[in-house]
Amino acid sequence: MGTATIHNIAAVYPQGYTFTAAAPVNAGEAGMAAETYSYELGTSLSGTLRDLANDHETGLFVIFCAALGMLLRRYSWDETVVVNIPFSGAAAGNGPVQVPLVLTGSAGSSMRECMEQARQSMIDSYRYNGEWSLPASNITITLEGTYGKAGPLTGMHVCIVRDGNAGFRMNMHYLPSVFSAAFVSRMAGHLGILLRNVPVPSVKAGAVNLLTAEEEAWLQQQQNTAKAFLRDISIPEAFAAQVKNAPAHTALLFENRCLTYEELSRAAARLASQIRQQHMIQENDIIGIYLPKSEEWIVAMLAVMSCGAAFLPLDPASPAMRTTHMIQDAGVKLLITHTELLLKMPAGDTPVLAVDMQADVATATTLPPVSDAALAYVIYTSGSTGVPRGVMVTHRQCLNTIFDHIDRFNITAGDRILQFAAMSFDVAVCEILIALLSGATLVLPPERLVSEPESLAAFMEEKKVSLAMFTPSYYKFYKPAQLRTLRAVITGGEMPSPHDILQSLPYFDYYNAYGPTECAICAAIYKADDSITAGRPVPVGRPLANTAIYLLDPKGKQVPVGCKGEICIAGEGTAAGYLAQPALTAAQFTADPFRAGRRMYKTGDLGYMQEDGNIVFMGREDSQVKLNGMRISLEEINRVITAHPAVKAAYAYLQQPADAGSRLACAVLPDAEAAYTVNKLLKIRQEQPDLFNKRYHLPNGLTLFTVNNNEAALLYNEIFEEQLYFRHGIQLQPGDVVIDAGANIGMFSLFVTHACKGLQVYAFEPIPDVYDMLDANTQLYEQQIKTFNCGLSDEDSTVAFHYYPNNTALSGMYADSSKEMLVRNSITASSAAEGITLATAQLDQLVKEKTYSYQVQCPVKRLSTIMKEQNLQEIALLKIDVEHNESRILNAIEDEDWPKIRQIVMELHGNEAERRQMKEMLAGKGFFVQEVFPDDLDAIPLTMIYCVREKSVQHNTVPGLPLTGGYITDAAQLAADIRKHAAAYLSPVFIPADLYFISQLPLTANGKIDQEQLRMLENEWTQEAGIIPPRNETEAALLELWQDVLQIREIGIADNFFDKGGNSLRVIRLLDLLQKQYPGLLSASDLFDMPTIEQQAALINSKYSGHSQKSTATPEVFTL
Repeated sequence: MGTATIHNIAAVYPQGYTFTAAAPVNAGEAGMAAETYSYELGTSLSGTLRDLANDHETGLFVIFCAALGMLLRRYSWDETVVVNIPFSGAAAGNGPVQVPLVLTGSAGSSMRECMEQARQSMIDSYRYNGEWSLPASNITITLEGTYGKAGPLTGMHVCIVRDGNAGFRMNMHYLPSVFSAAFVSRMAGHLGILLRNVPVPSVKAGAVNLLTAEEEAWLQQQQNTAKAFLRDISIPEAFAAQVKNAPAHTALLFENRCLTYEELSRAAARLASQIRQQHMIQENDIIGIYLPKSEEWIVAMLAVMSCGAAFLPLDPASPAMRTTHMIQDAGVKLLITHTELLLKMPAGDTPVLAVDMQADVATATTLPPVSDAALAYVIYTSGSTGVPRGVMVTHRQCLNTIFDHIDRFNITAGDRILQFAAMSFDVAVCEILIALLSGATLVLPPERLVSEPESLAAFMEEKKVSLAMFTPSYYKFYKPAQLRTLRAVITGGEMPSPHDILQSLPYFDYYNAYGPTECAICAAIYKADDSITAGRPVPVGRPLANTAIYLLDPKGKQVPVGCKGEICIAGEGTAAGYLAQPALTAAQFTADPFRAGRRMYKTGDLGYMQEDGNIVFMGREDSQVKLNGMRISLEEINRVITAHPAVKAAYAYLQQPADAGSRLACAVLPDAEAAYTVNKLLKIRQEQPDLFNKRYHLPNGLTLFTVNNNEAALLYNEIFEEQLYFRHGIQLQPGDVVIDAGANIGMFSLFVTHACKGLQVYAFEPIPDVYDMLDANTQLYEQQIKTFNCGLSDEDSTVAFHYYPNNTALSGMYADSSKEMLVRNSITASSAAEGITLATAQLDQLVKEKTYSYQVQCPVKRLSTIMKEQNLQEIALLKIDVEHNESRILNAIEDEDWPKIRQIVMELHGNEAERRQMKEMLAGKGFFVQEVFPDDLDAIPLTMIYCVREKSVQHNTVPGLPLTGGYITDAAQLAADIRKHAAAYLSPVFIPADLYFISQLPLTANGKIDQEQLRMLENEWTQEAGIIPPRNETEAALLELWQDVLQIREIGIADNFFDKGGNSLRVIRLLDLLQKQYPGLLSASDLFDMPTIEQQAALINSKYSGHSQKSTATPEVFTL
C-alpha cells in the first residue's frame, strides 16, 4: 500500500490511525472523564521557537506539529503517524472541522527535515478536497487562537496556549481510559525535550535523548542487582560440595530406582574416567548425549562436565536431519548413548560410547580441575526464527542462574524437584542443577507421562514433588487443586494466563520466568501476586542477580518507562556466544553501552517497563505485524483474547503474506469449564461428525442434537416458553429427584436441570435412535442427568415399539389409525392458517412421510424396579409422556412406593371414561388432581394431568430459569462474545476476522505451542464465519429455490432449512419446485433427513450424474 499520504490515508488506515502506549491503562480507569496535564515551556524556550519560526518563514504551529510527530514516531517505531489538526475555512460551516496531518520521517531525519515535511504535509491537508472519515486519528493538536477548535476527544488533545505574554503552555487533555496520568506527564516532558532540540537543525530526531536526569537515575537503580555468590568454581565442584555435605541423601528418583548423592557421584566419576582415558577429551571439547530421559542421562551430564568438556543434548525423538546437523555443526568429539539406540543414531564417523557397556575403569582416577570459564554445555535453539544455532554457556554463566534460583525459591534438601522439560531444552539444565546443587532430590518421571497430564499429576503427588517448571501451555492442563504437594510452580517460554495464575495463588507460589537460550536459561523472573488482573499482561519481572536488562530503541537508546523497547540483556548470565559463528556472535553479543567491560545480548524481543520496575514481555520484534497500515504485536492480540473468561488460550497469526492481502486469524482453545459445551461439541465434531451435523440451536442459546428439528421447536415452545409441565402447584427444590419417562431427546431433563440447580434426573427413552440423541444432549452439559435406554411399563421385559422417525412424538407401544388422522388434521389446519390449499395428492404424500413407522424391540421396566435398583427413597416429580402407556406405568407401581412420589405431571391419552378412571385412581393415592384440556379436544385426544400432595391452583415458573439468552453453548456464540470482549481493548482492525476453535493445543517437545502444526490443522478447525457460498452448479441452483421458498437472501450451503424458517408446508413448496427441476430425485423424507443445500445437492449428484460440477467457489470451510 506504500507510505500514507493525505491522498491514500483512508486506504492505509481504514479504521483511522490509533496511537496507544505500550503499557495498557488500569481497568478501573476506563470510563473516567477527561483529565488535563499542563506543561509550561517557559519564556526562554518560547522565544527561541518564535525566532526559529521567523527565521524559517514558517508558523509556530508547524514546529509543534513536527515535534509531536517525532515523539509519536519514537514511541511507536513507525515512520508514519497521523494527527488531527483543526481547519476553520469555508468548509467548516458552523462547527469545527478536523483534517488529518500525515507526519513522516525516520530516526535519521534532521530537525529541519522534520519541520519541512510537517509544513508541506500541512499545506497538502488544507488543499485536499477529498473526503476522509472523522476523526482520522485519536491524537489532536491545536494552537490556541490560530486554527479553530478541535473536535470530540477520542484519545489525546495537545492544546498549545499562550501562558502570559511571552510563554507557551501545553495543555494535554486526555482520556484516562486510553492513557495513564503517568504516561501523559512523561510524554509532556519528552515533547519539551524535543522542542528544546528543534532549533539545532543538524541534530537527528532519533539521536535526541528523551530521558530526563531523574528518569535516567531511576532506570539505573533498576539495574542494581549485584549479589555475591560462590566464585571461581565449576559445576562439578559445586556438586562435590553437596556430596560431601550429605552423601546418603537421595539425589535422584527414576521409576523404581533411586541414587544417593554418593552413588551418583561415583557413577559419574567412573564414566568420566573412562571418557578421559579412552577418548583423549580436552577442555571445551563437545560431547553429545544421545539418551532418553533417565538416571543414565544425569550421570552422563555430570561425567562430561567433570572431564572439562561441554555436553550437547541430542534427543533420540528428534528428526535425524536435525540431529545430524547438530553433531556436524558442533564438531562433536564423542557420542554417549545406549546399545538399544545404536541403530537409530545418524550415520557418521563420530566415536560412540555405550553407557551400558562400560569397560572396567579404576574409579580413583584423578580428574584435573575444571575452570569456571570452560564451556559447560552447548544447546541449540529451536530454529523457529531461522537455522538452529548452538549457544555456548560456561560454568560461571550457568551457576549465576542456578545460585539465583536456589536462593530465590529457597530450595533446601527437603525439596523434590520435577525434571519435566525435554533434555534438549535448557530448562532441563536448570531443573537438574537447582536440585543437585542444593542438596534436594531430582524426580524424573517416565517420558510417557509427559503426554499424560493427569497421570503426571498423580505421579507428582506420589513422589511428593514440591517444585515444578512447566510451559504455560502445558500448565493449562491442570487445576491447581490437582497439584497437592507443590509449593511453587515456575512457568516460562510463553505468556501465561492471568486467569491461570489467579487460580493458582491460593494453593502455591507462582513465578513467571523469562530468558532466551542465549542468556543461560533465565534472565528475569516475577513472583505473581493478586495484583494480576485479567486483560493485562503478566510481567516477566526484574533481572536476576548480577544481570541487567535494558529496553532500547532502534538507535540503542533507553526508552522511557511505559514505552516499547528491545529487550537487551547484560551481565553474568549472558552466554558465551554462538558456536563457530563469530560474525553472528559479534552482531548479537555487543559491548554493554552502559557499563564497560561486559557484553550485552540483543534478544529481538520487545517489552516495556512498568512504573514499579517490572518488565512486561510484548513478543518478538518479528511477531509485530502491520495490517492496514497499522502495527501491532500478535502477542497483544493473544493476551486480550485469552483474558476472555471462556478462553483458555489463543494464538493469533496472519493467514496470508502481507502482499497478498492479509487476514488476521486466531486459534482459540475454549476453557474446559466456562465453555464446557463448546469443548464437548468440538470433541463430538472430531469423533462423531454424523451426530455433530444433527445439532440444533434453541432460541435461548442452548444447543441440542435432534432427530427432527420441527419437533424440537414445538417441544421448546411447550417446555421452555409455556412451561407446560410447571403449572398448578408443581414445584422443585435443589436435591430433588425427577423421573423423566418418555424423555425423547432430553429437552425436559435439560429444562429442569438448568432451571433448578442440584437436581438428580433419571431420563428414560426406549427407542435407540432417539436415545442416542438423549444421551448426547445430556453429555453436552454439566448436569446430574442419568439416562436409560429403556422405557417404563408394567413389566420387566422386552417389547415391540412402533417408531415414527419423521414424527418421534408418536412413537410408542401402540400404532393406530388415529395417529394418521391426527397428523392429517394438524397439517390441514396449519396450511389453512397460512392460506395454502393443498392438493389431495400432496396432503397424502406428506401424511405418509410423517406417519411412516417400523417396529423396534426395546427393553422396559417397572418404575418400582427402577426405584429399587437406584435406591430412590423419594421422587419429587414423576413426568410421563409415553403415548397411551400411562396406565401401564402407574398401575405397576407397588403400594409401598406410592407414598414416595410427591408430584406427577403427564399427558393423558384416551376417552373420557378412561381419563376419569385414571383421575380417580390418582385421587385414591392421595393426590390433588387438576386436569387441563387443550383448545381442541377432538383434534388432540389428550389432556394434561397435574398431581400434587397439597392442593394449589397457582401457575409456578421454576425459580432462576432464564427463558431466553444467557448461554454460550456453541462456537458461533462464543466467537461473537470474544469479538465483543476484544472490541473493548483493540482497534477494530486488530480484531481477528476468523476465529478457529480447537479441542487441544499441539505442543512441541519443549512444551510450547507448535505453531507450524497449529497452522497445518487449520482445515480441521471449526470456524465461526459468514455464509458459505455454493461451490458447484447444483448447489447454486438449489440456493435459488431455497431463496424463493423461504423469501430470504442470506442463505449458505451449510444452513439448516428449518433454522431458516422452513416448516412442513414450505417443504411441500420446495418439493414441488425440485420435482420440476430434478424429477423423481428427492422425496419429502429426504428433505427432512438432509436439511442443508450441501446434503441435498450431494444426493442429487449421486443419483443424477448428468449435472455439471464446475467449481464456482473456494473449497469448503466448515461453519459452526
